[in-house]
Amino acid sequence: VNEGPVTRISEAEIIGNKAFTELKLKQELPNFVGREYSRARARNGVQKLAEFYANEGYFDARITYTIVELTPDNKDGATDDLVKIVYNVETEGKKVFINRILINGNERTERDAVFRVISLKEGNLLKIVDIAGSEQNLYATGAFRRVEIKSEPAGATVSGDSQRDVIINLEEEKQ
Repeated sequence: VNEGPVTRISEAEIIGNKAFTELKLKQELPNFVGREYSRARARNGVQKLAEFYANEGYFDARITYTIVELTPDNKDGATDDLVKIVYNVETEGKKVFINRILINGNERTERDAVFRVISLKEGNLLKIVDIAGSEQNLYATGAFRRVEIKSEPAGATVSGDSQRDVIINLEEEKQ
């Protein structure tokens, strides 16, 4: 069995971005130039870019990728095949702000106690890191056996940005 030449990543390119420079977005990508190509590496880049956009308030950003096969530069005798990963920011969406925070299932726990431990605030940007952190903080109190935080569209701000209501569903621990 002859496996053939190794396919290596020669470079990454980002297109369709408007809110952030290509340089800024490339800093968010894992360093995979020169490494063997795999779909998992390319998908990891999509995940990192989507996570970056979500943490900057662009909750609806959608990123895809394509692979471009390059002609190998055989000047140095290299026999590896080369590819370029092109990340396409199909849509950045609008920034998403928190309209209201609705809490369900807190029978014994005061509403204000929940608000004290979450980092989500009405009027702030909706960031994935704040959702995850708030969920962890609620679990860390030991008061809840189940925590679910989700968001639903709630119109737009006066400036045209998106708004979402954040719904926190809680199931308290049994006493």
